[in-house]
Parts: sequence; structure tokens; C-alpha cells
Amino acid sequence: MSKVSLTIALLFLMLFYAFRQESFAAFFLSRYISSLEQKLDEQQKRSLLVLPLEGLSGLHLSYGLQIRNNYIYNSHDYFLFIYMYANGIFEPDGMSSKILYIFWESLYNRLPEDQKSKINELRLKRIQKNNEMIKIMDSCTSLFSSSKKMLNECFNENTHFEDFPYYFEEISISKKGNVGNVILYGQINNSEKICVANIISNLKFPNLIFMEQVTISADCVPNGTGFFEE
Repeated sequence: MSKVSLTIALLFLMLFYAFRQESFAAFFLSRYISSLEQKLDEQQKRSLLVLPLEGLSGLHLSYGLQIRNNYIYNSHDYFLFIYMYANGIFEPDGMSSKILYIFWESLYNRLPEDQKSKINELRLKRIQKNNEMIKIMDSCTSLFSSSKKMLNECFNENTHFEDFPYYFEEISISKKGNVGNVILYGQINNSEKICVANIISNLKFPNLIFMEQVTISADCVPNGTGFFEE
């Protein structure tokens, strides 16, 4: 191998190594970080900043989609694609996630230490809330599965329950794990509603530690809590 070829090969390896270093990410993606910095107001930045790492995936169809539309689709920034490919990222979804992560990290790194401590506390609180949400959701699925036979007995032979795949529209769970408000489907008759409501009201969920109350929709998914709530 000639000296020129060896030099080119070494330069290529050095560039490839640089592109793969996390510490260089902000440099290679600086134009996108600056653009996001200008486009987002202070409240949007704070809302993003207090999210724990696990919560960033929930922004796939909001900030993630904006990044893909504005910076990735139809882009001719070859350095962007070289950087992404060098790091094993080949799809636009992964690229937008990477840009968002670097922006999220840069917001945190610029904070004074005392503010970082406060953000860490908020992030931890959200992780705890989200874990509690998952526990309640799993418990909901299990409780309704084990109560299915009793619940089905509430419906008379004239009711085609397959038209109602869920037993309720919304229920609330108190801090002690008790069922509070129960909102049932309007299509079932009153006697069926009373029967279903009595069974649901007596279900016992795990106690809440980090939240006062959780509201659950018909598919056992908690509403309005977790990563995206102060």
C-alpha cells in the first residue's frame, strides 16, 4: 500500500472514529440543535427538559415528526447521513430520535448544577409515576380478566356483548386502590349497568404511592399521568 493510500485510509478511520464518538455528536448535529433552540419557546424547552430519557420515545409523533419533516426527508446534508450511518442509524425514525436526544442532552448540560439537581428530581418523580401507571395498567388487565365470567353474567340474552368489547368507558382509582367514579357505556340497559358497576366498584387495585388518583380508559390505559405531567 502506498503512503498516499495509507494516509487516506488513516484519515478515513479517524473520521469514522470521530463520527462515532458521542462527544462529537453535538458538533456534527449543531445546525439542527441551533434550529430547534430557535424554534422552541422556553415552556416547550422546559417540558422537554424535565422528561426522563425513557419519556423521549413518546415524542415520536410530535417533535420527532417535525424533525423528520424539517431536517431529514429530502435532506442533502451528507454529513448528517454519514454521521448517522457511522453510528448504525439508517432509518429516519432513528435519526430524528438521535437529534432529539442530543438536543435534550444539550439543554441539560447547559444548566447550572443546582438546576440540574431540580431537574433530576422531577425526572425521577416522573419515572416513579410512570412505573406506578404500568402497575395499575397490568393490575387492571388482570382484574378484568379474572372477573370476566361474573361481568358477562350481568348481560341478558338480548344483549350482544360482542358489540361492547369493554365493560366501561372510564374508571378512577384512588390512592388506596379503590375504584371511585365509574362511567359505563350508555348503550346497555339500567339493570345491566347496576350489575356491572357493582362488580367494578368492588375491584381492589394496588395502593398508589406517587399519585393521588389514576383515571383509566376502557383499554386499561391510564390517562393524563406519568412522563407528561408535572
